[in-house]
Amino acid sequence: MCQTCPRSQLDEYELIGELHDLFLSEETWSPIRPVLQELFGELGDSAVVMDIGAGTGLGVDALSRVFDGRIAAVEPSAMMRAGLLTRISTDEDLAGRVRIIAEPAPAAFAQLTGPIDGFLCTHMLGYLSGHQRREMFAQLEQRMAPGASGLVTADRHLAPPSGRSVEQHRRLGGLDYVARFLPQPDGLVQRYEVRDGGTVLRSVEAVSRWQPVTQAALAAEAAPAGFELVSRGDGLATLRRSPFRTPPRTAQPTGRRH
Repeated sequence: MCQTCPRSQLDEYELIGELHDLFLSEETWSPIRPVLQELFGELGDSAVVMDIGAGTGLGVDALSRVFDGRIAAVEPSAMMRAGLLTRISTDEDLAGRVRIIAEPAPAAFAQLTGPIDGFLCTHMLGYLSGHQRREMFAQLEQRMAPGASGLVTADRHLAPPSGRSVEQHRRLGGLDYVARFLPQPDGLVQRYEVRDGGTVLRSVEAVSRWQPVTQAALAAEAAPAGFELVSRGDGLATLRRSPFRTPPRTAQPTGRRH
C-alpha cells in the first residue's frame, strides 16, 4: 500500500522516518567525526553544544563521543524524536546531559536562553528557507561567544539536475529495503519499498521540501551575523563567529537543564 500526503498536512518523516537512517552509510559520518573532535573535543563539561536537526540522534551519538558537556538536541519531527528519545533514555550518559527541544529552528532558541559554545547542522539546512537560515544565524550570534564555531553540511557546488533517480539497497533479515530519490523542481520525491523476493510488502512515498544549499550561499547568509565559513571539502564546512564581535548576553536558563 502506498501512503502519500501533502506536505502541508503531514510531516514527511511520519511516512518515511522508520526507514530514513537505513540509508545513511558510514561514508556519511566518517569525514564529520574528526571535525567534531577538532571543534568541540577541548570544551569542558559545562559547555553546551546544539545539534540542530538531531533526527534520531546519530549526530548526538557522534558528538557525545568527543565532547563531555551538555547537548541541546533540536528535532521538530515526532517520528524522529521517538528514535532520539529511545537512544537517549537507554544510555545513562546521554540521559544525564542531552536536552531535547521539539521546536524547529529558529523558534527552538526560545527554549534555550543561556549562551552556547558551538553547534552542528548536519543534513538539515536544505529544509529551511534562506530567511529561516539567516534568522537562525542571527540567533546563534546572540548566544555564541566570539571565536566559537559550528559545523554544517553543504556542497561546494550544485550538480546540474539530471532528472534521474538515485537508488540504494539494504538487506536485513532476509528482506530487501530499497530507497529511491528523485529530484523535482519543488523538492525531492523519496520512495521506499520493503520486498520479500519479488513481492513488495510495503511501499511509502513522500515529497520533501528539501532544497540544496551551497557553501557560498551559506557564507553569504551567515556573514551578517558575524560568521566566517571555511570549507572542509565538498559537503562539509565550519562557521566561526568573528572574535571581534560583542560577547553574547549571559542569561539564566528557565528551569534546570538536563
